[in-house]
Amino acid sequence: MMLISAPLLFLQWPREEDDLGYSLLLRQRSMLNHILEKEKISKEAFSLEWPRWMQIVYRWYGYGLHREPAVASLARDLDPL
Repeated sequence: MMLISAPLLFLQWPREEDDLGYSLLLRQRSMLNHILEKEKISKEAFSLEWPRWMQIVYRWYGYGLHREPAVASLARDLDPL
């Protein structure tokens, strides 16, 4: 599993900017789904692994996060095309 470190920066931004950036990311749903297909990652596998990945992120920053990051729901939000 390749670790993605860039999204960790979202925890340092104000919530409004985090939400705006996440909405822009979701506008690229078709591209994100294409990447999953190209990498041979099923949506089911992604849905199972994304929460586990978020737990790794939470551990890096500590469980005392003051808010859940917008990207925490990415696996669920990618479903509607």
